[in-house]
Amino acid sequence: MNQRTILPNVDDRETGPFFAAAAEGRLVYRGCLDCGRGLQPPTAHCPHCGGWNTDWKTASGAGWLYSWTTVVRRAPMAVHVSLAR
Repeated sequence: MNQRTILPNVDDRETGPFFAAAAEGRLVYRGCLDCGRGLQPPTAHCPHCGGWNTDWKTASGAGWLYSWTTVVRRAPMAVHVSLAR
């Protein structure tokens, strides 16, 4: 069986720096340089203060885990069809 691999596009203007840093083993996030808040989704405009002064910041490695999900396998197609009705 031939499996196709989809690689992240590091040339993408919005998410490229995230994937380029990940390839180097670093975790980065988009943050506002005016108000200091992190931005999710990563955008050039800060919805908190209205500023346009944003850039990629290196994460410290500290944080809180609020939730997680473990996906074991995809549901059978019959389940998807019955949920669509």
